[in-house]
Amino acid sequence: MSRISLILSIILSTISVFQLKSQSNLSNSSEVSLLTCEQGEELYSIFGHSAIRIQDSINNVDRVYNYGTFDFNTPNFYLKFSRGNLDYMLSVAKLNNFLPQYFYENRGVTEQVLDLDLSQRNRLYNILNTNALLQNRSYRYDFFFDNCATRLRDVIYSSVDSLIMFDKNMMPESYRDLYGNYLKDSPWTKLGIHMLLGIKADKKSSYWNSMYLPDYLSAEISKATLIDSVGNKKALVKETRVIFESTPNLQPNNYRLLSPVKVFGFLWLLILAITIFEILRGKKYYSIDYTFFGVSFIISLFLCYLWFFTFHTITKLNLNLLWASPLSLLIMVGLIRNGVKALWFKTTLILYSSGLVLMALIFLLYPSFFSPSIIFIVLIYLTRSVRHILLIKFQ
Repeated sequence: MSRISLILSIILSTISVFQLKSQSNLSNSSEVSLLTCEQGEELYSIFGHSAIRIQDSINNVDRVYNYGTFDFNTPNFYLKFSRGNLDYMLSVAKLNNFLPQYFYENRGVTEQVLDLDLSQRNRLYNILNTNALLQNRSYRYDFFFDNCATRLRDVIYSSVDSLIMFDKNMMPESYRDLYGNYLKDSPWTKLGIHMLLGIKADKKSSYWNSMYLPDYLSAEISKATLIDSVGNKKALVKETRVIFESTPNLQPNNYRLLSPVKVFGFLWLLILAITIFEILRGKKYYSIDYTFFGVSFIISLFLCYLWFFTFHTITKLNLNLLWASPLSLLIMVGLIRNGVKALWFKTTLILYSSGLVLMALIFLLYPSFFSPSIIFIVLIYLTRSVRHILLIKFQ
């Protein structure tokens, strides 16, 4: 959400608090609907967005409840964001104040009207109004398990006393696969996110957990059935409307020219050629190793930070630490001090190389665990490691 949208949402939300306290019941003409916004081009919007709209012409109500608001002015914002302890909030705004951002970003907005009876609509309305109060509106955001979509899923589920029946026959996909579907046109972003996540991201998601993504929430809601007061089943969604239809982007994607697979594939071939030249001519280009193992060590520090010093559960047990390893520092020290004959250097190099081989085997057995370009990164480090192992053998 942009800074301007945030300020407007907070102002409107604050003003709405007084209205929420005075208005607690909806009329028979009221409607409750799920809004689903298309993905945008910026990272914060690339997975889409969800909100709930409540309108009641009798009581002059047309509000959008949005769990996706955060405050850039929060003290230590970026540190809290990286550590996973940044609070998001529920904001309330009129539809006319909610939509302009999506018009500007050319992101379509679809509305699914829920077939709830009056008591269910009022229950949902009161839950949202209670959550929107100043003392209740903040919550600890978690992209996979507690976000703008899962909050709405839980509110809808609670408002009907768990009488919703979802379609449980979805194809099993991992969390990594689910969000990866949105990053096909952003391969560098996909690589970066893949590198940050641990093996928990490869756990198969259920129909329930897949609703952390707005499109999947919308899809599950559209297939869900509701048991009414006399025990009959009916579709949860009674009408679907297009509030705003985006204009297709006809510009060609040029990312394929510099995709990570091509870049790192070419880089590995270059490193392989240089390494062969070294062996044939008896050269030692240690500056290459200082660069690559230095990068490996720096990345390893960040991955360890995400594993041990943050609240993110899905960044733990990161297999990328097999190539972006703290052992890289010892390898660099050994090369700088020319201590390649030392036992500790040999041991470190063999341990590091074993990790690379293990990672390559995991990639072959479970390719979905890593972005495809990772295998070329592993081959780069394996090529240089084997080079130094050969040096040890023949010195």
